[in-house]
Amino acid sequence: NFVSTSIVVDAKGAANTFNISGKLTIKNITKEITFPATITFENNKPNATATVTINRQDFGITYPGKPDNLIQDDVVISINAKG
Repeated sequence: NFVSTSIVVDAKGAANTFNISGKLTIKNITKEITFPATITFENNKPNATATVTINRQDFGITYPGKPDNLIQDDVVISINAKG
């Protein structure tokens, strides 16, 4: 679950770039995160795209892995939302 707490224009970013902050909850563990997103409007409806990387262990998702180390701590979340 993600609940946005603020959406601020990224003064240094490209057009339509915003910094989104909020609370991400996974497995009943809540962490504050901030990530950049591109938000556009089509027919007065918002569309957002973003990519954020989290550490799975911060949310209690632990697994020791195997010698080949195929399970990384960093997990990439891609967001494509349409309003």
